[in-house]
Amino acid sequence: MPSHPPKRRSKRRPAAARAPAQKTVRRSFALPAVLIEQVSEAVPPEHGVNPNAAVRHALEAYLERKRRDAFEREMDAMAADPWIRTVNAEIFREMEALDGEGLPPP
Repeated sequence: MPSHPPKRRSKRRPAAARAPAQKTVRRSFALPAVLIEQVSEAVPPEHGVNPNAAVRHALEAYLERKRRDAFEREMDAMAADPWIRTVNAEIFREMEALDGEGLPPP
């Protein structure tokens, strides 16, 4: 009985190591021609960036900026909160007593 040919090892990573598949949604946008021209000039074709990639990158950067702005607003609000300021002052006073602990005397 002929033996089966040896199994070829897959070059794919195991399923657990692969990133989850992303669903692609197709949309059509009307953009000014001058904007497309500026993107084409800014990113030459030899860099392999197509308009879809440029739009995706711009949207990702926009979302990251919005998340960062929201985080900064939340931190500013927290820093202005009287209760948070009181708790921080108490912690500072408690920690001040430990200042230099474990260090040789000056």
